[in-house]
Order: sequence, then structure tokens, then C-alpha cells
Amino acid sequence: MSIEILAIGAIVTFAIKTAFNMALAYAAYWIASQFAGDIDQDMPKMSSYPVQSSMKGIPKQKVYGTDRIAGNVIWMAPMIAYTTEHDSGVGKGGGEVAPSYETHYRRSFLIALGEGPANCIRAWAGKDEITLDAFTWFNGSDNSGIKELTGEDYGEYKHLACAFFDEYDLGNTEIIPNFTFEISKKNKIKKIS
Repeated sequence: MSIEILAIGAIVTFAIKTAFNMALAYAAYWIASQFAGDIDQDMPKMSSYPVQSSMKGIPKQKVYGTDRIAGNVIWMAPMIAYTTEHDSGVGKGGGEVAPSYETHYRRSFLIALGEGPANCIRAWAGKDEITLDAFTWFNGSDNSGIKELTGEDYGEYKHLACAFFDEYDLGNTEIIPNFTFEISKKNKIKKIS
């Protein structure tokens, strides 16, 4: 009987201490918020950062002037895995050097960016800028050559600006980075008379 009373006492004590600590933490938060005021953070809104997608049936983006956009991955080749050997240094006691192996990945893929014809000015993989010769740019006016690269009918789409990456080195991850492109399109404005 005394063990049961001790157990019930421990549970009640724990509940009271937890409730007291929560009330104390909330009171401290409320007091601090009265003196701190609003916190001003200089962070971009998520809606302003372009994120790459891979979906069927979405409309082509239309760019007016120059804009930084993310595309839609519309084709991917199978993953190519390869290993590299590294020397791990001298073993314990000056013994033999034991090699270590690391798996890396490459993949070819096609990213549709929007209505063409359009010119690519700059490109980024994640937050790092990449050179324009890291991919083949199809500006959307004549997409001949895409069908030969992918084996698919994407070259049949008229006015589709896209970037083709041939065996792009993904490093030691299988994930394609978020590519964004600064593209420029000179749109013809029709005069209404």
C-alpha cells in the first residue's frame, strides 16, 4: 500500500512541477515580449525565391523582360554511379596505406524554363553560380537536337526554352540541386489602335 501512495505522490508532484514551470516560462516570455518589441528580420519571403519542380501538366512560365526563375525537370536519364579511391593516410604504427572508396553520381536531365524564344544570362546550382557552358541551352525558337539527346519528343514542343545537362556531376548525393536561371525575353507589345 505504501508503494502505491509513493507512486501517486510522485505523479502528482511531477504534474504540479510541470504546470508551475510552464506557467513560469510563459510569464517570462510575456514580460520579455513587453520590452523587446517587434523583431525586424531581413529575410526574403519564400514566395520570392524560385523553387525547381518536376510535375506533369503545369503551364509554361511566361517571362516579361528579365527574371530569375526555376524550371520544371521534364526528363531524367538513369543515374550513373561511380567510385573514386582515396588514400586515407598512413595506418597506425606507420603501417600500410589503406585506400578508402567514395561513391559519386552523375545524371543527365532536361529542365523546361518557359515560353521561348528566350536568352539565358546567368545560372545557379543552389546558391553557387555556374558557367553557361555547364549545360546546353535551347532558346525555344528551334529546339532541334533535344530529341536526339533525350530520345523523347520534347523537341517537338514549339517555343519551349530549356536547359539540358549532360551527365551532370552530382557529387556524393543522388539529389539534383535547385537550378535557377536568369533569362531574358524581348516580348512584342501589340499596339491597340
